[in-house]
Amino acid sequence: MNQLLQNRYNELGTEQRSELRHELKDSPMALKLIGILEQKKDKKINMIEVIGLLYGNETGFEVRRNRYFKLRRLLLDRMEIQGTDEKRSSGKLLPLEKKLFECRQLVSENHFQLAKQQLRELVNECRERNIFEIYPEAVSQLIYCNLAMNVLKENQKLADELVEASKLLHDLRLMQAIVRKLYSHVVARSHTHVHEALAHLRRIAIRRKNFPRYRLFYHFTVITNTSGIPGGSTKATARHFTSLKRLLEKHPGMPAGYYEANAATILQFYLNMAEGTHYFMKGNVPACYRLFKEAWSIQDRTPNLRIRRSESSFSNRIAIEIATGRFRDALKTAEELIEFQKEQHQEEKRLKGFADMAMIYTYSWPTLTCKDPDFIKGKLREYISSLKKNDSPQLTEALTTQAVFLFLNKEFREASKIAKQTAVMKMFSAMGLEIYNELLLLTDRSTAAEIDALKKKTEVTLHHAVSSDLVISMKRAMNLVKLVEK
Repeated sequence: MNQLLQNRYNELGTEQRSELRHELKDSPMALKLIGILEQKKDKKINMIEVIGLLYGNETGFEVRRNRYFKLRRLLLDRMEIQGTDEKRSSGKLLPLEKKLFECRQLVSENHFQLAKQQLRELVNECRERNIFEIYPEAVSQLIYCNLAMNVLKENQKLADELVEASKLLHDLRLMQAIVRKLYSHVVARSHTHVHEALAHLRRIAIRRKNFPRYRLFYHFTVITNTSGIPGGSTKATARHFTSLKRLLEKHPGMPAGYYEANAATILQFYLNMAEGTHYFMKGNVPACYRLFKEAWSIQDRTPNLRIRRSESSFSNRIAIEIATGRFRDALKTAEELIEFQKEQHQEEKRLKGFADMAMIYTYSWPTLTCKDPDFIKGKLREYISSLKKNDSPQLTEALTTQAVFLFLNKEFREASKIAKQTAVMKMFSAMGLEIYNELLLLTDRSTAAEIDALKKKTEVTLHHAVSSDLVISMKRAMNLVKLVEK
């Protein structure tokens, strides 16, 4: 430890040594110890000699030694803060990353016994908290310490532990990769592949049942990626929420997908969003809006929080603002999406914001009307043209929005042409909105009997609707029928 003290001091630059003296100006003994380190910077420190220089023979040796230990610890802590440029960068590291960094420093300075003690604590903490990103390297460093000290009896067991730690990290990385692919399938509405990916994640979580992080990651992924997907149910989602919350209560602070800064806060943000979406699907709009607001509040009050701002986050906000009748707020969110995508230099995505505006107006009518429908129609055409050119899976969804917006503006013939496309009809059916396949074929020439029949059918569907998206879509259909009523 004395040599460590000397090494740490020798690493400091002139300016850092000056700062250290200034910080300790009210501690004469600390300044005296710094003076000794200056004098002996090229020599080994003898503890008895240093204690004599510091305290003389004023009290018993045991008392003086204890005082020296406290003083040495104080100086080491202060120098750790001062540090070299590399060490200063370690302040940006996560807690366990920082511990590993410090252990590697000890190893590089040949303080193997001290490093071994700290590495053993780090290995145990990594295993207990399921921090597999740090675990293998910590075990590897521990093995190296034993080799350096020629203490080999532990290394066979540690070698087996290193193999296991590496496999645990591999499985975590595999789950992360599967989730990346799963998100792409969700965006593309490739529901079969979504279920296949979830089944793969579940198998890994079951195989690694002794490590709760895998189950936590699995439940979190299901909750945040499966709302509205065919084959799912609100009851199943509720079970995943229950399991996840139990795991979090039992293992507070354990990360899900990634060991990262503010992991608990990020997890809470996504859980609020997911639970809000769950309530939305159940038809509980007030609870959904409350949870969404809590999530947005987390994002607003933590500007440096690493939360992925994506098209879906804007879309979720627009959906709940529409559901709660906050149409002007929804339009503002769509404008924010346009600005966001403009910053990303993504023209197709920027046009998506105008498509969202068109969709908002179809829900807000007759409360709120579009002042410049020709501009929105032009942007919709640009958006659809871009989607066709890129063979985008979002094309059919954009066509459904275009058909409804044209219908809203009483361009019934054009709306009907789009609505008759097979892909559009299938899309409405997949969304549980088969009634739109009939609604968008109505015109101002439709008979009163045809209109009345559709109106009654819509009323029945609305009466039996449970999920919020179906309720607001049926309310929109009821309003749109008024455009063709005699």
